[in-house]
Amino acid sequence: MTPRTRLFFRIAALSTALVFLGGVVPALITLKRHEEQMMGHLVTLGTSNATTMSLAAAHMLAAEDLDSLSTLAATMAHEQGFTTRAAFYDDRGTIVAHSDPDEEERVDVVRKGVPEEVETTQGEGAILVRAPVLVSGAPWGTLELRLSTRPIQRQITAARLELLETNGVLLLLSILGAAWLAHSIVRPVERLSQVAQEVAQGNLEIRTGMSLKNELGSLPSAIDQMIEDLAAARCRDEEQARKLSEARDQAIQASRAKSDFLANMSHELRTPLTGILGYAAVLAGEKQSEETLEGLQIIHDCGEHLLNLINSILDLSKIEANRMTVEVMSISPAAVVEEVAALYLGDSLKSGVELRTAVAPNVPEFIETDPTKLRQIILNLVNNSLKFTEEGSVTISVGFDPANDTLQVEIRDTGIGMTEEAAQGLFQPFTQADSSTTRRFGGTGLGLAISRRLARLLGGDVCIKETAPWQGTCLLVTVSAHAASPQELAGASSRTR
Repeated sequence: MTPRTRLFFRIAALSTALVFLGGVVPALITLKRHEEQMMGHLVTLGTSNATTMSLAAAHMLAAEDLDSLSTLAATMAHEQGFTTRAAFYDDRGTIVAHSDPDEEERVDVVRKGVPEEVETTQGEGAILVRAPVLVSGAPWGTLELRLSTRPIQRQITAARLELLETNGVLLLLSILGAAWLAHSIVRPVERLSQVAQEVAQGNLEIRTGMSLKNELGSLPSAIDQMIEDLAAARCRDEEQARKLSEARDQAIQASRAKSDFLANMSHELRTPLTGILGYAAVLAGEKQSEETLEGLQIIHDCGEHLLNLINSILDLSKIEANRMTVEVMSISPAAVVEEVAALYLGDSLKSGVELRTAVAPNVPEFIETDPTKLRQIILNLVNNSLKFTEEGSVTISVGFDPANDTLQVEIRDTGIGMTEEAAQGLFQPFTQADSSTTRRFGGTGLGLAISRRLARLLGGDVCIKETAPWQGTCLLVTVSAHAASPQELAGASSRTR
């Protein structure tokens, strides 16, 4: 069933219900009340006539004028529109006068006794009125009038037929109106639905092409305007997407150019800097004055710091340019941690900070990963912890997650810690917790950024596990590294990825 047909039947059903409830039912109720009123008037008329005739009959009987009594009965039956029969009975039930000449031959019933007052009985098609006839105050007999209700019934029937005809016409008009309304509403709605489906599929060239003068008059133009707005918005979005794509390409190109520049410059700077460090070491090995040795030491320390900075910039540029390779081989994680601890033992003793190591029992003796990058990650983080810890300890804890083949290294310190807001930008290049940190402790802000990127190259990450101002910091390093089997150790060889 089409939408137009469904709407037609719904409107037709509604119209029929309205016609029936608003026209037929009230009209039938009115006709019923009118019929009751007419029946009441007929009863009143019959009662009045019976009373009048009984009084007239009393005078005629007192004068023993039976012929006039018969004339009275006939006159009442023929001249009154509703009275079809009039008859007088004595107190024994014998008919004395009547309006029908054949009454004596066909009346063979035993009449009731003389009623005390006028009484009415409604039967099928007629109302029977019986009134007492009193002569000199004594009951003589009964007057009986038969009033036909058929004229009233014919009027009611005619009124009902007229009602049916009128409501039938109204119903027909309502059905025709329903058909017209269904056509005038559903046709444009179907067109608008089709346009909406086309727009949903991305066709913004379609238009409704309609101009209505009914209740939907402004809807097609509003939809057309909406489609035009969507088309304009799509053009703007496409233009903005094109500009963003161009800007992204330019940014990528600029980033590559920057990385290439940093890498090239780092190589160019490392060569003369290495020569300066070497020449300073040669001079320091010769006999020099104490003042000259102090100057050479300053040159060496500054050169080492600058070389470390250049190496960090070179590592960062390699990572950003996707030129950093991973060399996987079997290594001992415990040995790597002990090596890092040995390298910073002198710095920890000098600063009075205790450097601890702890290796969990489930850590494999050998794992497969890139030892150089793992060592550099731990070196950077331990150096960072020692730099920001003035007293207390720095602990390196090693664990292993066999379910995910993940090596876990925690570096926990009792240093200055940081706020949650400062921790959010900690792994951005050239970023530190705040400017006061840079002024007090120095540094470039590259160590943590490089460590995180190296860890991600090894299939893991670096994150802040715990931190709070003046309560220390705990950094967690994870790298993907499954335990090396004896067969792998026997045929160990490095693999580059």
